[in-house]
Amino acid sequence: LVELNAALKRDDREAVSRMIAYPARMWDGRRTVIVRNARELDRRFAAVFTPELRRLLRAASSKTAWANWRGVMFESGRIWLAAGEDERLRIQTINEPVKAE
Repeated sequence: LVELNAALKRDDREAVSRMIAYPARMWDGRRTVIVRNARELDRRFAAVFTPELRRLLRAASSKTAWANWRGVMFESGRIWLAAGEDERLRIQTINEPVKAE
C-alpha cells in the first residue's frame, strides 16, 4: 500500500501497472471490465483510479484489512489484493462502490 500510494501520488502509471495481477477485474465508473495488460490499464487509468478510490487506498491499512485464502481485501471487498508468482501482493480486483440504501 505504501508503494502503491506513492506511485499514485507521483502519477507513475508504469509503477502502478506493475502492482496489478493481470487479468484484473476493475470498476471503471460505469461497469466492471477485465483489464488484461498495462496498455489497457493506461487507457482506463483515470476512470479506475478516481479521487475517491485514491482516498480509500490512502486510508487503507493492515488494521482495516481482512484476509483469507483468496487474498486480502479492504473497504468491505471494494479492493482485493492477491499474491503473485513472486509472492508480492498485487491488485486483483477493484469492485463497484457499495451504495448506501
